[in-house]
Amino acid sequence: MEDIINKLQALNINEINDDKILDDMYNKLSEVKIYVNEHMRIIESHSHFNHKNLTSLQNVLTNEFQKDIIYRSSRHYDEDRLYMIDFNLVNDPKKPNILGTFSMLGTFDFKKNTRSHYDIKMYKPNSNDKGSFWCSCPDHKFNSTKKSTVCKHITFVVCQVAKVMTRHFFETKHLSEEQTNDLIKKVSKDSAIWKDKLVCRKIKVLNIDSFKEKTKVIDDEDVCPICYDDLGNHNNNNLLTCPKCTNYVHDECMMVWMEKHTRCVYCSDTVWQHYDAVKSGQTINLQ
Repeated sequence: MEDIINKLQALNINEINDDKILDDMYNKLSEVKIYVNEHMRIIESHSHFNHKNLTSLQNVLTNEFQKDIIYRSSRHYDEDRLYMIDFNLVNDPKKPNILGTFSMLGTFDFKKNTRSHYDIKMYKPNSNDKGSFWCSCPDHKFNSTKKSTVCKHITFVVCQVAKVMTRHFFETKHLSEEQTNDLIKKVSKDSAIWKDKLVCRKIKVLNIDSFKEKTKVIDDEDVCPICYDDLGNHNNNNLLTCPKCTNYVHDECMMVWMEKHTRCVYCSDTVWQHYDAVKSGQTINLQ
């Protein structure tokens, strides 16, 4: 905690003038980690997120900073990062209120040599009194009844993927119908957002350069489909390319993805099955 406070004190943010606000922020440092572009990389999360952190920080940040706030539950260390490895729409007459399910990999457990794996259910707007989401993690089980408290996995889906960063969600735990539909569009490969990303080309030979070829310009809105961080925030050397659909993904994210999948996160092609072979120097003939 002392180290984190020192980092906060070292920040040159002119808008922070109120000692009481600073004290309030210190008291909440253990609950949430927030990135504001590259200006604030200070607050770590190990449990749950409370909307009061959002409120206190908004009081001391400029409007320009507020527009670019990206809430993250665990991003400082690789083993604490969150990865969305699956989303499925649900059309089950026996479960009419469930719209879809997310699967997430979280903190790496060194004792078990594996990552934690949690599932999230997304409900139709206002169909569940307890909120729009249910998570299988222990934090949700023990803290979901607390007012304005949301587990870090749901926080990731709402703030990082859906980009919904409002006090209203943390007070009500509900997304609006419009916010719910926008979230589905962002994660469902049936949506128009994904249409241009699923155009595949024919390839005859694979080598390591096939996975490092950069043929597309990265736009400001391009995000990694696994961690939902901006692709442009990373050096191009830290990006991999699908040889078939030519879309980019963070290299570390793709390694986590391949712990559970053998197909491309974008186009579902099996070309990634050859990645380890070409990484070791082999050339694969696909004819």
